[in-house]
Amino acid sequence: MNTSKIDEALRFAIQNPDFDFGVHLTVTSEWKYHKWGGILGKSKTPSLHNEVSNFYWNKRKLIKNADLKEIKMELQAQIDLAKSMGLKPSHIDSHEGALFFDPEIFKVYIDLAVENDLLAFVPIEASMHFNGGMKKPNNAVIIDQFHMLLGGTKVDKIEKFYYDVIKNLKPGLSQIIIHLGKNEPVLREITVDHPNFDYRWRQKDHDVMNSKEFKELLEKYDVKLISWFDLKNGIL
Repeated sequence: MNTSKIDEALRFAIQNPDFDFGVHLTVTSEWKYHKWGGILGKSKTPSLHNEVSNFYWNKRKLIKNADLKEIKMELQAQIDLAKSMGLKPSHIDSHEGALFFDPEIFKVYIDLAVENDLLAFVPIEASMHFNGGMKKPNNAVIIDQFHMLLGGTKVDKIEKFYYDVIKNLKPGLSQIIIHLGKNEPVLREITVDHPNFDYRWRQKDHDVMNSKEFKELLEKYDVKLISWFDLKNGIL
């Protein structure tokens, strides 16, 4: 919700109501030149912004500096903006997983899911916070198996990574996080000097996920695809 292209994405969402959409809650700004700050701006949430009014580029600086009330204000503003523009989200998740590390920040994330009647994506690694006295609400969906490309993955190994994931899936709820994109000038500019998740990775994700071979692999290993709306209808 913090980038200049949200209009394009939200138009697509409104035109395709049968698709499943969430709000990708964002409190970091990792790219070298393509930067953003909060919906509310530095004047209302100063602890979330650096000296040039952008979000911090890494999670450590966020956790060190952020005020919990300001985090909640900003994240609620992102959800409200999405809804005001016509989006009907099913769930929330966290850009770069920034909301999963600190237990107090994680609680803000979970509270927002409950207060907005949304599901919250919780990788199994973050579920440890529920062992520390925090009650797990039904809105928190713990993913049994969570898969995403590892830093340093070579482009020519990406297809094998996804194929191996499918071949080795265990029973339960699994999620593969992918980052689709095209090898085009705008994406090359955004991802400059950022080899992990750059335009090459995103083009390859696009190609693999849209390939006939990958779809056949899902059928071969009896992988059932479900949406967040399916989960929400079954849980809440």
